[in-house]
Amino acid sequence: MKRLASVLLAAAIAVGVMAVPTAAQAQSGGGCLQQRLSPCSSYSNSYGRQSGDFYVNSWGSECTAQVYLRTNGVRVYHYTAVIDHLGRYPEVHKYITSTGSGRTEVEFFTCSGSSLGWKYSPYIYFP
Repeated sequence: MKRLASVLLAAAIAVGVMAVPTAAQAQSGGGCLQQRLSPCSSYSNSYGRQSGDFYVNSWGSECTAQVYLRTNGVRVYHYTAVIDHLGRYPEVHKYITSTGSGRTEVEFFTCSGSSLGWKYSPYIYFP
């Protein structure tokens, strides 16, 4: 009986230790640019990755958009979207192996290929 009580106590302690949540790594910033054309950025501690996407909230003269992630000062192209619906456009990811910052950058174009300019999400700061 004493042995069974010891085993149950040890199991309860082990479960209790496993159930204690660990503190998440700090991050700040990110979110969406709250405008008609709205790039967004975030960082996931769980996956160790930076993510970005964008929203078109109302119609304009945009026909296509080129989506980039900037990480620690380096901008990398991910895809070109045809602006064919209102709402969210596909999310892109970059795995992060160091501390730093990043954001989503989107350049919009007319149907004739003329640039309408850039929109930038707020910066995200990752651990």
